[in-house]
Amino acid sequence: MTGFQQFKHFAAFDLETTGLYAAAGDTVVEVASIIVADGKPVDSFHRYYMPKGKLSPEVRAIHGLNRRTVRKLRREQGAEYPERWGKDWGSLVKWWKENDIEIIAAHNIKFDASFFPYGALDGFRKICTMENLTDYCNIETFFGDTIRDGVWDSKWPKLMEAFDILKADGRLRQIFPEEEMSNLTPHSAMDDTKVVACLVASM
Repeated sequence: MTGFQQFKHFAAFDLETTGLYAAAGDTVVEVASIIVADGKPVDSFHRYYMPKGKLSPEVRAIHGLNRRTVRKLRREQGAEYPERWGKDWGSLVKWWKENDIEIIAAHNIKFDASFFPYGALDGFRKICTMENLTDYCNIETFFGDTIRDGVWDSKWPKLMEAFDILKADGRLRQIFPEEEMSNLTPHSAMDDTKVVACLVASM
């Protein structure tokens, strides 16, 4: 059964953050979501949020965002939404509900869900393309220091690993124009969301 048959109506999404731990004060600096209906993208949500302080060089190296770039991007958007994710996460959830979304998908949905208040995503069916794609793009990896104490086993694929594997063997369902998908920027929330949407449609 293809993803087109399984998931006719869903929302893919991705967050870029200031760090790994929402409970320790890390927050969202970019969010993107795309609604897919009958195998076609029909609407999108894309916003930037000001971090509370300076981002570490390690974090900036991942997604390229800092206070200056976020301020510029918000200005280009003509942003009239709140500066902080904590004041605006409800807008995304409301948008999903207004569009009758029951399924939300992200590549590491446990991580992304941790940046929402507890219980905010209750009622949605959650698809994790990282965990659910292990059987679709089996990546054999050696776990251990030596042959004697180690073992070969499947690992969860990184987002672009899954995309490239399915594309190479012809199983990727391409739901965006080829030109859009041939020049992706990893850790851009919107580009990563497009990849997630394709992966769900391919499952």
